[in-house]
Amino acid sequence: MEKYFHFSLLIGLISIYLVFTKMKSEWADARGEPFDWKGSAFYGVSLFAFMFGFQDFPLSQDGYYWPRDICRDNFSAFEGK
Repeated sequence: MEKYFHFSLLIGLISIYLVFTKMKSEWADARGEPFDWKGSAFYGVSLFAFMFGFQDFPLSQDGYYWPRDICRDNFSAFEGK
């Protein structure tokens, strides 16, 4: 698990370095347009519901989440197992 933290830390530090060295100025494509409050609220509620739903996913016996098991179980029928 520690190797994943170090990998994420490395990617984060590289990203921060690139932002501060390569982005010379700020840009704004939507200058003068009103903020989309309805879209932001819909996005926030959708993201919350999506993440809230993940807490109910059962773990398999080997400790992984269910998509791995569903794919393995459903496609094993096609492999003749």
